[in-house]
Amino acid sequence: MKIAQMHSVVFRGDAVSNVMRALDQVHRDKKWESYLIADLFSEINDVPLLASSDYDHTPFIQSFVYLLSRFLRLENKIKYLKIYFNSKKKYKPGLAKSIIESSDIRIWHFGAFYNLFKYFHEGDILFYHGVTYPYLSYFPELNIYSKNMLQAILDMKPFVIVQSNFIKQSLIDLGFKEESVYVLPLFHKYNLPYKKRNPKEPKLIAWGRYALNKAIPELVKACNEYKLNIRIFGDNTQTKEFVDQYKEALANNTEGYAKLSGKVDDFEAELENANIYICNSYHEGFNMPLIEAEAHSMPVLARRGTAMDELVKDGYNGFLFDDISEIPDLVNRIMKDYDRFSRNAYEHSKNFTYERFKERYLNIIDEYKRYKNIKK
Repeated sequence: MKIAQMHSVVFRGDAVSNVMRALDQVHRDKKWESYLIADLFSEINDVPLLASSDYDHTPFIQSFVYLLSRFLRLENKIKYLKIYFNSKKKYKPGLAKSIIESSDIRIWHFGAFYNLFKYFHEGDILFYHGVTYPYLSYFPELNIYSKNMLQAILDMKPFVIVQSNFIKQSLIDLGFKEESVYVLPLFHKYNLPYKKRNPKEPKLIAWGRYALNKAIPELVKACNEYKLNIRIFGDNTQTKEFVDQYKEALANNTEGYAKLSGKVDDFEAELENANIYICNSYHEGFNMPLIEAEAHSMPVLARRGTAMDELVKDGYNGFLFDDISEIPDLVNRIMKDYDRFSRNAYEHSKNFTYERFKERYLNIIDEYKRYKNIKK
């Protein structure tokens, strides 16, 4: 069987790209022919690139404006220009189009608008990663347009995969049929024994992107107010949004209770000194760092209202909060019974292994085959 996955870019560390590579591993384990296709550029070798160039017959100036709009959202433009021109050198006309059109299964990864998605066909798989609420973005018009694009394919009755019931419900709210949306939770890569931490004081930790929806400046301000030590790291350079949020977080660190930085080289060392993971995000489609923290035997705190509601059970592996003012009390409750919270968090992380991910995905592919036969 031949399977092609399409997205705008394929980057190391990018959430969508990580899912694509995870599915690619399952395909290869099954000895299926598997391809990743990039619309614009890739940091990964052997990815057929610039598929939109194979399909697009729009005037050059229109294509150029689209490409320019992508680069304007990037902060470190020189790096990505180099990646783009390197991709141009490796571009083989017609290769991506040939792979897409000859594949038995085509999976379109959709997180926001991108050029190639307009070639989504009836009978294809949509892997939807969740467009954030417009007010949680520097580009609200883009997210609104993205939702319009999704509604434009409703008459095709698409087969859809999502990462959480929260994302599933968001699609149902847009008009998708509940029975056509399948939930595939992600997995962590760690195979660790339980670690007994014996903390003397709370040391919070958070990681990921300095994105607007993560509300990191608000979290830093609260930790300074409540005198809670916290370590925060992640991508703080890719876009102006990340740069601005990082600068605001630094400005809010008035008492020095937060240690802030960009990406780190030694992830394990950072977790060694922490004991509670916290996420203040106002929108999450899944939240992989939370599961990674649990795999490292850490209890968790997360803002209520999105996909994290499915991952955190109050009083078991941690707590959900509605307002950031609740954090000091919840931290104290965890510290008073730390070993139990820690053990429960670790046990919860076992639900998100590669083996379970693979089993769930293959079951979904079986459902897709039945769906495709019905469509025929």
